[in-house]
Amino acid sequence: MATLITPTPAPATTPGLPLATTRWPAVLTVAAGGIFLDGAVITAAYRSSSPVSDDAFAFPWQGSTAVATALVWGLAQAFMVVGLVAFARSDAAAGRTGRIGARLAIAGGVSFTIAHLVSAFAYDATTEDVGAIVAMTLFGIGTIAMAIGLLLAGSAALRNQNQTAWARQAPLALGIWMVLMIPLQFTSALAVAVGGYAILVIAFGAALLDHRPETERR
Repeated sequence: MATLITPTPAPATTPGLPLATTRWPAVLTVAAGGIFLDGAVITAAYRSSSPVSDDAFAFPWQGSTAVATALVWGLAQAFMVVGLVAFARSDAAAGRTGRIGARLAIAGGVSFTIAHLVSAFAYDATTEDVGAIVAMTLFGIGTIAMAIGLLLAGSAALRNQNQTAWARQAPLALGIWMVLMIPLQFTSALAVAVGGYAILVIAFGAALLDHRPETERR
């Protein structure tokens, strides 16, 4: 009597998070970029006509508008953190350096979110008040952490064959722009810096949805 031998299937490999898992983080990240871009354009247009002194921390906004703006931007930054977490869990940030960089970028995003919340409480502060100094310190820490983190994780993502070329380059491009934002964020060029950041955040979010079929990777 012949014995039927059933071949053991080879274990399947899962290249990072499935598309369904990254869809909502990608949508939230793109939405965050849209909010940042809208805010940068409106702020730049309002700066010259604002009655608020440029010594005010919330310049050019004041009162309830300053609070609402800080909270909306904080929410957008929280959306960005969701995208960074999805990026960290994907195969794009493979390797020890990539994982460390992705986690550092998440920490920077959290610092940004907290900075916006502090800004909402310090809406009537001057740039020399304690609340403003705390918020600016958190913005500085967040910028540096995200810049270094995305440079590390973005360099690792360049080797990821599960994405097309533009998607592999998106995290590194965002990291490079974050480096440029370090000297610009406390100057009159802040709106331009945030506008560039917003566009690259949108690209970063779209890259989370970019997965090449396995047949195209052979």
